[in-house]
Amino acid sequence: MSDTKQFTPNLNLTVIPVDSTSVTFLSARDDVYGNKPTSNMQIIDAEVGRLKKRAVHLIAGESLITNQYTAISNNIPDLSTSFPIIFTPDGNNTGASTLTINALASKYIKKYDGLGVLVDLSADDLTKNNPIQMFYDATQEVFVLVASSIGSLPAASTEQSGIVMLTNALDSLSESKAPTAAALKGVAEDLQTAETAIEGKAPTNHASSATTHGAATDELYGHAKLYDDLGDNADGAITQDAASQAIADAKPVAGTGVSISGTKSNVVNIVPPADGKIGGVKAGNNISIGTDGTISAPNAPGSLPPSGAAGGDLTGSYPNPTIAAGKVSDTAIGSRTFDQSIASASSSSGTLTQLGSWIVKVLKAIIGSDNWHDTPA
Repeated sequence: MSDTKQFTPNLNLTVIPVDSTSVTFLSARDDVYGNKPTSNMQIIDAEVGRLKKRAVHLIAGESLITNQYTAISNNIPDLSTSFPIIFTPDGNNTGASTLTINALASKYIKKYDGLGVLVDLSADDLTKNNPIQMFYDATQEVFVLVASSIGSLPAASTEQSGIVMLTNALDSLSESKAPTAAALKGVAEDLQTAETAIEGKAPTNHASSATTHGAATDELYGHAKLYDDLGDNADGAITQDAASQAIADAKPVAGTGVSISGTKSNVVNIVPPADGKIGGVKAGNNISIGTDGTISAPNAPGSLPPSGAAGGDLTGSYPNPTIAAGKVSDTAIGSRTFDQSIASASSSSGTLTQLGSWIVKVLKAIIGSDNWHDTPA
């Protein structure tokens, strides 16, 4: 057996052959439990420290102040490296929260959103007495929430509802849902197959054609032909000549009592205005028309002098007509006149004494002076 030292395969610990005769006690002491960095004891202690930091730490926190949690753990000496934690809070959070372990620096508890960005916690992301899984990210110097409940993760390859969560218009998975990669791959393949089947292809059934002016014989797919001369442009464009022709051939839509075939007369019906109406409620300035058709002119004079040819008992023209022949008035009978008016109905002094002579004069005027005598028969 060789006296050469040997080393273990994992931690590179020093071992000495049992039959060695050259190794002294002092050298063996230094190799096994000496205080030098390469001794077995120092190597084992350092590895145990690393294992402790990489282990899952079970800690319970309390929050004397809302959203500010504290915890004690003898296995977490510092926050220099990343490590996983199962943390049980003593109350619900209401928003952004922090955790302080062993009186070390207080660190925020964050979570990843659908875009992979670390954001603050929302209300009730932490719930009372509900264990949560998170890890300390030494690079970001924050605790990162992984799952809000250790027992809520669904088993893979089982039917689940609500697997896909839409966040900011992107399909993403929440931290509490875990569909299998095979299931996601199958969905993607199905979508790709469907897209390939329909992309750029027209259906083989429901064949249809369009008659003049675009009347379809069946359901239309793709680009319908609007008119015989329009063609079937892939971009759906219509030329100016074709558009003009389509407009020229356009026919009115049938309405009540109207047929769209043949030549029509009296198509436009103009209703005349009602009697006494001209346009709106005014026929001109200062002239108004009432709802009943009456016309008022508030600025017109109260009366106007007559004009034109006279009529009735008068002859001639206004403003100076004369009494027509054979007409009786209070001053004349026919062409005969009196020397005094008899229009007064008063019997005042002088009227009765003159009445006799008036009567005589009237009789003379009527009968004629040749046939009249003063002596009664």
